[in-house]
Amino acid sequence: LAGALLSQDDQYEVRRLRLDASEPLAEDLTTIVLLRPEGVSDRLRWELGRFLARGGTLIVAVQAYDWSLASGQGYVYPQFRPVSTGISDLLGRHGVDVPAKVVLNDPPFPVTYAVGQLGQQVTVDFRWIFRLDAANFDRGTALANNVGGFVFVESAAPVTLDDAKLAELGLTAT
Repeated sequence: LAGALLSQDDQYEVRRLRLDASEPLAEDLTTIVLLRPEGVSDRLRWELGRFLARGGTLIVAVQAYDWSLASGQGYVYPQFRPVSTGISDLLGRHGVDVPAKVVLNDPPFPVTYAVGQLGQQVTVDFRWIFRLDAANFDRGTALANNVGGFVFVESAAPVTLDDAKLAELGLTAT
C-alpha cells in the first residue's frame, strides 16, 4: 500500500527493501516506510538506527496485536495475539512507545459473516477496526496524495510520545 501511495507522487522513487538483508541500507535512502514490522533483526535495527542518525525519515505503521476470527457453533469471536515487532527498543530510544494495547472504536464497525455448514448469519461488532474518510486527510503530505474513498485501519495501537526526548534529539513526530 505505501509503495502504491508513494509511487503516485513524483518526488519519490519507491524501492522494496529486504528486511533480512545482511547488506547495509543504501546511503541514498531518505525515507523508509515500515509496514507492520514483525521480528525485526538486530542487524536491521542497527541499520535503522544508523539511518535515523544521518537524518533519514522513518514512517512506521506498527501494531501491538494481530487478530483473527474463530468460530463456534453459531457464533464467531476474535482471537488476539501479541505482535513482537522487534523495534520497540529502537522507537523507545527515539522517544516513541507503542504499548501492548489496542485502541477501541465507538461506535463499533459491524460485519456479518456466514458460519457453519448451513451458513447461519452472525454479525460481529468490531471495535478494533476504524473507517477513515479519506476526504478528511491532510493533502499537504505526500503519503495522503491521491488517496480516495475510505481507508480501514485494524488493530490500531496507541502511541505514546516522550516530548522531552524528542526535543533533546531534535525530532518531530506526526
